[in-house]
Amino acid sequence: MKPVIKFKRKQLIEFFDVRVKHKEDEGGDTDGRGADVSAITALWGEDIIFGLLHHFWLHQENCKSTILSYSVKTGKKKGPKLDGWILKDKERLFQAEVKNWSASSIDGETLEFSASPEILREFSRGWQDWFENGFLRSKAAKVMKTMSKPEHCKNSRATPLFCMWPYMVGRHGKPYCVFSFSDGREVHVFSASAYLRLLTEQNIEIEMPRARRRFALMKRMAFLPN
Repeated sequence: MKPVIKFKRKQLIEFFDVRVKHKEDEGGDTDGRGADVSAITALWGEDIIFGLLHHFWLHQENCKSTILSYSVKTGKKKGPKLDGWILKDKERLFQAEVKNWSASSIDGETLEFSASPEILREFSRGWQDWFENGFLRSKAAKVMKTMSKPEHCKNSRATPLFCMWPYMVGRHGKPYCVFSFSDGREVHVFSASAYLRLLTEQNIEIEMPRARRRFALMKRMAFLPN
């Protein structure tokens, strides 16, 4: 049985893309919606985006993908770390970094589920400009570093893949695009929000093996009802 979790598409988009101000955010005793988003993101965020990437490749490109490892390192004692090694169709190797920036993040912006095409284009343009003019100077550029590849993939070329939540589409309107830099390097970019907004079904099932395992552990400790 595949480790699949079903989400309500609209509610998933709104959870990350819409900043909700609760009364408790105005000086009450509780942490409010922003803290809830941060906590859930820490627990499930990477798995949701990896699951959506897998769903995109499978249903839009008819390609299968496998997460080889959730640990990507340089092979040295110190150095940057990434979030996963992914093998696409058993031959294309990606070193992936995930960023779950949401509307509830610092400097995050709300993007309504019903946003107009004009608003979506403007939101996307802001991120396109960042990739073209600021990405290589940011901490996110660690995805471009040379990493120590899995043993059975030593002869494969590792492609940098940056997976993020915020809405952004490429020139062809797709949630997956490639940015090329003047030094010849490239980074592939996947936008989870953009992919979900392209779909029309009410519910979406995505594979989240770690999430299912963590649910099972929580049930075992009686945090969740059986």
